[in-house]
Amino acid sequence: LIDITDFFDLEVRISTLQVAAARARIGSQEVTDGDTALIDEGASISSAKIKQGLVHLEISSQLPLPATIVMTMPDFTLPGGSVVSQSFTLDGAGTTSRVLDFAGYTFTPEAAPLGQQTVKLLWSVQSPGSGANYVTVQSTDEVSVNFSIEKMIFSEVSGSFVGKSVSIDPQTYSVEVPEGIDSLNFDNVQLEMRLRNGIEFPAQIDLLLEGVNDAGRRAQMRIQQAILAGGANGSPVETRIVLNRSNSTVNEFLNVLPTTIHVSGGVTLGGAGYVGTVRDRDAVSGSVNIDAPLSFSLPAQRVEMESDS
Repeated sequence: LIDITDFFDLEVRISTLQVAAARARIGSQEVTDGDTALIDEGASISSAKIKQGLVHLEISSQLPLPATIVMTMPDFTLPGGSVVSQSFTLDGAGTTSRVLDFAGYTFTPEAAPLGQQTVKLLWSVQSPGSGANYVTVQSTDEVSVNFSIEKMIFSEVSGSFVGKSVSIDPQTYSVEVPEGIDSLNFDNVQLEMRLRNGIEFPAQIDLLLEGVNDAGRRAQMRIQQAILAGGANGSPVETRIVLNRSNSTVNEFLNVLPTTIHVSGGVTLGGAGYVGTVRDRDAVSGSVNIDAPLSFSLPAQRVEMESDS
């Protein structure tokens, strides 16, 4: 017999339930996210003007839902001052892409300590859902964003650079040496370089000169000197460098009488805490003057003279 007061309890517990796929009606959805990429660790940029550069954007969605994807790049502004933003519409699963020309845009990243500055990319995905319709969604469905920059060139960059090295393409020069001076020596050579720097950063040059004469004799000379920073708006500032036998190997180098000189090396721009601007019209020019007195010695001689009587 079952009494009306008799009863039983049923308790069901579901733990770690994972659904690989489901067919359901999906309501409206909105997801926002973003990503960052580190800027060169040796630079801290306050602003930069873009001369040339293409940005490739690609949006892929595996969701069987219509969606609008808005991508925002808050560090880039159009010539009118508005932030770069792009909107993409997908009717369902699929891929769409776009190429943006950033010429004339301005890049102004958020200030951060050296080595921690980033470029930001933000995006939002909005979908009205499936309405009254049922759709099948997979646990692996996702929306992906691909962002790439193709050869971005700046016409002007303001900020600070610490140890930004620039290699100098190796150069070879021919030197015409007059005949008949191979028995002479340069006694106290002085080489004067006047460098006019139009770049608003101090620099350190590191040049290696290798001279070779017609007989195959070689000599090297290294030039490592600091260069003063240029003035505002590209106005050049001159640095005078004087090399002689007390501070260099210029005597030994020139006494080889090189007929071919190979030049290689590089320039390191910037300095800790130094803020300035580099423009594509900035330049470094210079001149070289060599003062090389000759010396020679005569072996012992006997001179006989006849006198008239």
